[in-house]
Amino acid sequence: MRCVSQLKSGLLLAGCVGMAAYLGARGAGAKPKKPPLARWRKVARALDRGPIRDTFGVKLPAPGGIPAPVPQKDRKNNSMPMKTLCLFSTALGLLAAGALRASDAAVAPRTEVIFDHPEKFRDVRDANIPSDKGRDSILSEIRSHLVEKTSSLVPDGYKLTVTFTDIKLAGDFEPWRGPQWDEVRIIKAVYPPYFKFTYSVTDPSGKVVKEGTENINDLDFQDRVVLDTNDALRYEKQILDDWAQGALRDLKKA
Repeated sequence: MRCVSQLKSGLLLAGCVGMAAYLGARGAGAKPKKPPLARWRKVARALDRGPIRDTFGVKLPAPGGIPAPVPQKDRKNNSMPMKTLCLFSTALGLLAAGALRASDAAVAPRTEVIFDHPEKFRDVRDANIPSDKGRDSILSEIRSHLVEKTSSLVPDGYKLTVTFTDIKLAGDFEPWRGPQWDEVRIIKAVYPPYFKFTYSVTDPSGKVVKEGTENINDLDFQDRVVLDTNDALRYEKQILDDWAQGALRDLKKA
């Protein structure tokens, strides 16, 4: 409001100065151009009514200091700054994701699981007519489970390497039941799970502190107490958990 009052005073003063100069020139016999006093008064009156645009096209504030809305035709296009902001935010997100991936890569898992020629494994089928994608998905789940369960058993700086050379999942497919059973694995005592693998544990210096070969054929797998009966690999996971607890429990004491 103070700025508006000062502007009004300035406009009126300019009008008076212009008129004085005009009268002085007329007195000296010259014919000067009449000053736009009426225009300055009009501008001053407009300031009392609301926002106007001065002679230079600059938007003046409305009384009370509240800026007036800018006409649509006079508005600047702000789409580019917004696009730039979105791109900048996306770039920050990508940088953050990259930093997280780099951090994860820097902390390598303590367990490495290798499947040696999985296409030759006895039975890692996902259906009576198996697919490579289904086999890889099953093996990936076994790997993830073993890495997670052994992380607390392997000391910091040590590394466990498990190399599977043969796997047979619990149960089997019985195609004579009909095509609707082609993707249903039947669990029976005559289809026990089987694992054949080697393992080794190295200390921070790379020295092997423990190693061995395992051939696990659990004929009594159905007697196990499992909590998640909906997990298709519940028996296999529990067998590997029991092995890890027995084979690696002394590493913390080393």
